Amino acid sequence: MSTLPTTSQEDPRESVRELTGCISKMARVHISDGRSFEGQFLGVDGHQNLLLAEALECNQDTKRFVGLVMVPGKYLERFEVARGPFEI
Repeated sequence: MSTLPTTSQEDPRESVRELTGCISKMARVHISDGRSFEGQFLGVDGHQNLLLAEALECNQDTKRFVGLVMVPGKYLERFEVARGPFEI
């Protein structure tokens, strides 16, 4: 799993360009409340809002199917992309 940085020091437009190269890959998104989501990365907008399809919401010990999910960029802490099709 490779991680793309999401620090406030980066130009958001550069982050968006990096993320668009990951479209259709399996990804894991970690958010500020401690949850993470795993699913197929569909896209990102200029505010770094992410869209995942066939997503699972992951807590410490449980996974729950949530389908299509939009993660607001303001809650994004880490974004990881699977290198292979079955890595997540």
